[in-house]
Amino acid sequence: MSNCSRIHMTGDAKIGVLAVGNNNFEMTWKRFQNWLSKQRLPSFTEAAVDAYFCVGTSMAMGSFGESLINTICFLKRIPRPSPQSQFLSRCGGYRPLAESFLARDSFAICCNVILMRACNDSISYVVKNIRGKEDLETSIVAGFGYGVALSLANGMRGPGVLTVGAICALFNGGMFKAGIKMWAYDHKLNIGKELAKIDHGN
Repeated sequence: MSNCSRIHMTGDAKIGVLAVGNNNFEMTWKRFQNWLSKQRLPSFTEAAVDAYFCVGTSMAMGSFGESLINTICFLKRIPRPSPQSQFLSRCGGYRPLAESFLARDSFAICCNVILMRACNDSISYVVKNIRGKEDLETSIVAGFGYGVALSLANGMRGPGVLTVGAICALFNGGMFKAGIKMWAYDHKLNIGKELAKIDHGN
């Protein structure tokens, strides 16, 4: 009888735990839905201007990065790293990320920059709306997020992904403390809002 009672009590306890967990999930989901309903989605004009500036400036940065690598290799009289070069073989688990910046063309660099900026802006927007402010912690979280995303997108696996995320988090935090912001990003938002006002006015 005692064994049976213990089994029944254990089963009741499991049901109670599941019920409490389900209630907590429903409350969390309702809070998220309430927060999401209060968010303002950008208009088509704002999104188009945002995409135009992001892609345009990223292409320019990709071309500049490739030119800079070629110039350094030319001045140092060393061949540019290739996927089969000995230099990349010394990078260990970081090789896919190093190869994507050093051994590929400007289009690959441009894709990396777009991914970094898109993740950084998206994570910053969400965290800023959740916490109600943009501070050092927001920049660090966004930096860690785009560092991890960049590593995974380029084929990295293992603990090195977290290392890259931590480095990007420190970089973003340093940029925030130094008061350095992307002028193009702030500027394009203002342009998008002005164009959206014109569209609504018409």
